[in-house]
Amino acid sequence: MIMLSKLNRFLSSVKLAIFLFIAIAVLSMIGTFINQGDTASQYKTIFGPQTYHILYWLGFLNIYGSWYFIGLAVLLAVNLITASVNIFPHTLKAVFGPYPSFKEILDKKNPKAVYEIVESKKSAGEIKKILNEKFGKPFSEKEDELYYSKNSIFRFSPYIAHLSIIIIIIGVILNVKYGFRSYTNIKVGEKTDVSYLTKNQKPIRLPFTIRLDRYETKYYPDG
Repeated sequence: MIMLSKLNRFLSSVKLAIFLFIAIAVLSMIGTFINQGDTASQYKTIFGPQTYHILYWLGFLNIYGSWYFIGLAVLLAVNLITASVNIFPHTLKAVFGPYPSFKEILDKKNPKAVYEIVESKKSAGEIKKILNEKFGKPFSEKEDELYYSKNSIFRFSPYIAHLSIIIIIIGVILNVKYGFRSYTNIKVGEKTDVSYLTKNQKPIRLPFTIRLDRYETKYYPDG
């Protein structure tokens, strides 16, 4: 149980999330500066044979499909899911109750809160009316206690942000698994359902047919 607790804290930690975001951002910058998915001959022309082999060995020519990029993305998804699952019960309790007493809330403060009960010139009914005008009806009423919450629905905003990032990660993985870059040679009036992968010129069958009805080249004075 102790090991599981430590693993849970590690996987849900903010420090891990920050590290993963920075690492993914750095790799994405490299993937932006180095064009991805070109042919070996194109890379050798741009960088030279020796640099090409180094970049290929590092996985920088297909960085979004590399094991370390996918691994970081999956670990980030696990981090977000674990953190969300850990705090979700507390969010539900904060929004829908049951609500702790005012004394329990103050006792949990660190350092311990010190409060003093003072008498008000206004009656309890007048104070309640003022609070109702400010915050609406109370969520819960206990003896000598009222609970109000305004815009509490926004407590669920982090979960929406986490879900959006997870959806992006799933999209990246699906693109690596099923996506490809290819080109097709076709003459006017012809049609084809075959394309060629950019990285190795391997022919692939498309689930549709491409037809070229017209082709024209336009030149502009400003280039």
